[in-house]
Amino acid sequence: RTHRLSHLRCYENVPTLISMFISKRAIITPQFEHAKLAAVIASLWGNKQFHKPRLPHDSFVKGVLFHDRGFGEHDHYNLISLSKKERLHTLRQGILKESEDQISNILTILHIKRLIAMYPPSDMKEILSLLNISLSRKLKAVKISQEDFMFADAITEIADDIAFDFALGENSKGSVEIIQDINSRKKTKVHFSIKGSVITMKPWPLSVDNYKGFIIGYERKGYPQQRKPHMISFILKSR
Repeated sequence: RTHRLSHLRCYENVPTLISMFISKRAIITPQFEHAKLAAVIASLWGNKQFHKPRLPHDSFVKGVLFHDRGFGEHDHYNLISLSKKERLHTLRQGILKESEDQISNILTILHIKRLIAMYPPSDMKEILSLLNISLSRKLKAVKISQEDFMFADAITEIADDIAFDFALGENSKGSVEIIQDINSRKKTKVHFSIKGSVITMKPWPLSVDNYKGFIIGYERKGYPQQRKPHMISFILKSR
């Protein structure tokens, strides 16, 4: 996860500041708000060139929406300087906070498994064991192949990477390998770019050429006790 690791300083002994994403706009974007942008991208995924996941659509979108559910709704963690204790807590909560939708639960847990891979294996041994037990149990309870879940997980990854950078208020570029055709399993590298409020991807994988939306951020001063909201607009644009 080179793209994500370029932003994170795992386990630094730095006093925790506030919240999830502290952007250059002096606006706090909670984890749950960045996840809304990721879920929008997931909800629009698919066109003649890019297949949609073979999962129930609502379950797929919910899995992306709650992919970082361990942080809560108005979190006060600073992602850039999470302590080991905080990181383990958020991962554990993400595994244990189950919904009634097992398909979305599996997709969320697959995302958490990718996050765990970013950290030293010795630190994650207990969490990984908990995750694998939960994942195995859930996969047995649904009639969907692990391959179909991995197809959807790659979409979760790029949606999360885009939302992650956008919430930080940074112009950035990145890419994720996606299986374009679910039957051939051939992978295509989808590149994304963020410039201000405009988000582009190439080749374009969404069902619409343009989409305008917003997430909510909060003034840094006083957060989270005082929450002064700001609309942060985004545009998904094919060209």
